[in-house]
Amino acid sequence: MKKIIILLGTFIVSTLMISSATAVQTTSSEPVINAIDKLQQKADSLSERIEVLYEKIVLPFNGGLLEILTKILTFLVGILEKISSFLSLVIGIVGPIVSAIQGAIEFINDVLDFIEGLIPETQV
Repeated sequence: MKKIIILLGTFIVSTLMISSATAVQTTSSEPVINAIDKLQQKADSLSERIEVLYEKIVLPFNGGLLEILTKILTFLVGILEKISSFLSLVIGIVGPIVSAIQGAIEFINDVLDFIEGLIPETQV
């Protein structure tokens, strides 16, 4: 029985010693707790500011402004496609006209060559 009391006493004393060694005194921990509270308040304040900035800057781009820019770009691409198709049509019309003019010039050269072949050369 004596051994049990000694072991139990030793256990209780060692537990109290460990507890007192690891415990932080309230007077020593108050400045640290206050500093942590101030940091937490600053973090909360920054978080609120970030949310406000997000609502003011990012959300308008996600909502209306981005859609407006997309519609403007789509409109401009449509105009460029119409201009491209118009230029293709003009090139399609001009191509045969140029070919016809080249054919006419060749025909005129052939006629001139024929007439020149009919006229005898005179010696000077």
